[in-house]
Amino acid sequence: MPSLTQAATRREAIRRYCQECAGDDLRSCDAVSCVLWRYRKGREVAAPGQRLTRGQAIRKRCVECMAGQRRLVAECPSEGCHLWPYRS
Repeated sequence: MPSLTQAATRREAIRRYCQECAGDDLRSCDAVSCVLWRYRKGREVAAPGQRLTRGQAIRKRCVECMAGQRRLVAECPSEGCHLWPYRS
């Protein structure tokens, strides 16, 4: 697996983020309320709810992570997060 310093696509960043959260068996992830759930396998899968681009889904997850404070996303200190390069 490439290091965080190497550029990853949005698809790869989401997959790595999900692997860190759910482990290597992403099929067993049941967090369907997560905005990234439909993209966890590297390709979009059918899921209930609004359809977002990968970039929109990442930004929405970042806002959730920052307690709903959009202005804080740009100041996010979590440079080790796989989604960090795509946060805004």
